[in-house]
Amino acid sequence: MDQTLQDLSDDFTELSLLARSARRHVYEYLQTLELKRTAYSEETYRYLHERGVALEREYETLEGQIVLELNVQKQWNLEDVARLIEAKKTKTELLRVLQSSIGSVLAAGNWQSPSFAHTISSQAGNREGEVQANIDDYTRDRYPDEERYAQLFVQEYVDHGIRLPPRALLTSSCMAALTTVLTHARTHMQEGDVVFAGSTIYFQNKWVIEEIFPGKVIYVDEFDTDGILTLAQQHQPLVVLLDSLSGTDALALPNLQKLIHGLARVLPRRSLLVLDVTATATLYQPLVDLPINPFGMQIAMIASLSKYYQCGFDRVTAGIIWAPVGSCGDLLEARMHLGTIISDASLYTLPIPDRAIFDVRLRRIERNARRLAEHLDAYAKEVDGPVLQMVYPSLPSYRGYAWTQNAQFQGGVCTFVFNPRTANAASQEKFARRVFATAKKQGVELVGGAGFGFNTTRLYYMSAALTGPMRKPFVRIAAGTETIAEVDALIGVFKSAMI
Repeated sequence: MDQTLQDLSDDFTELSLLARSARRHVYEYLQTLELKRTAYSEETYRYLHERGVALEREYETLEGQIVLELNVQKQWNLEDVARLIEAKKTKTELLRVLQSSIGSVLAAGNWQSPSFAHTISSQAGNREGEVQANIDDYTRDRYPDEERYAQLFVQEYVDHGIRLPPRALLTSSCMAALTTVLTHARTHMQEGDVVFAGSTIYFQNKWVIEEIFPGKVIYVDEFDTDGILTLAQQHQPLVVLLDSLSGTDALALPNLQKLIHGLARVLPRRSLLVLDVTATATLYQPLVDLPINPFGMQIAMIASLSKYYQCGFDRVTAGIIWAPVGSCGDLLEARMHLGTIISDASLYTLPIPDRAIFDVRLRRIERNARRLAEHLDAYAKEVDGPVLQMVYPSLPSYRGYAWTQNAQFQGGVCTFVFNPRTANAASQEKFARRVFATAKKQGVELVGGAGFGFNTTRLYYMSAALTGPMRKPFVRIAAGTETIAEVDALIGVFKSAMI
């Protein structure tokens, strides 16, 4: 009970901080709106002001309700748990809806092609007097709020040691980030160049890299660190594309500390290591492991901002690229030509970066994933059912356990290993449906869906119609931020379905 109540206290604290941050964001918008008042007709100004004030008050009211609950937390007891869990769900849902409104309110007066000069009426909105001709007068290329958010992201979320802060660029999705980086790299390709890709990377990432580098892709085993380094020295790949933690059945978590050092030693400056760090977020920091060597390989990180970074809101698609100063210097130009920048309304919908909130949330998700994996793995070995074991980096049976047992972050998802005699997409789907039926019967909340980083645990499976050469069927649990009591209830559901 003590741990469950502490979990709820942390949850309400997170909600209060998210509401306060969003309210502050709207307040700053209203301050700017007042300064730029002459850029609008009086009627338009009043409308924008009223919408902003109303939204600020809604955030203020919600924050007050959450803080009021926190003020009496010393009086919480076992009888309050069900009520508090429901209140957490309700407040989170309302905060998520308000987060949708913030993007439309803050972007309402904007122009996608703001004027840098005018004779009578401005067409620059809140950027009146600040637009620079041929520099930031076309939002599809760049705009100041995107650059400010990118700087804040680096400040809050990227550890870089004694290096200068890296340059960051926001994109409309992680796929857009990948396309931007690989297309940029393609412009430097020479005759005979090859590229490496991890064998378990996201299937759409495989499609993209094979389309951009047709006939040039060599897949490598992420668990074979020495083998990758030997091949890299032999082939000198132009690009190496890896996930910091894959989302497929193997959940490959490469020994990146050794890989990054080794690749930096054997690859020349023209080579580029691209790391998709979506699944490890702030709890693995690649630049800390990168040797300070101005003549070695370049490195670029990409991440989806639609997963962990939205704190479960899942409101917009968004992605980001960041790279050390001097590495991939023309990525900005590549993003401009490809038109892969994030829209302003989507940008404003993203929560303001805050490491203090974020890392606590990640640790909760990791704890829940590990608890699910370890309990279900032990149970699978006790019973004669369809599941043989679980895959998760904390388990001794995990292929890379030698380096993952002490990893900084072991991930927020786990997967099932089914009996090979009956393992196919149809039987896996049948198992997943049995899980949902059991959860519904026991009154335990569970969601079926893709993605991860949500408040509610999700179960994902791939139907037989979607399998193919790049898509191996699997069943994955993406842990949520539930209290420990709720996680134990989920464990009971899965155990019942595993018999």
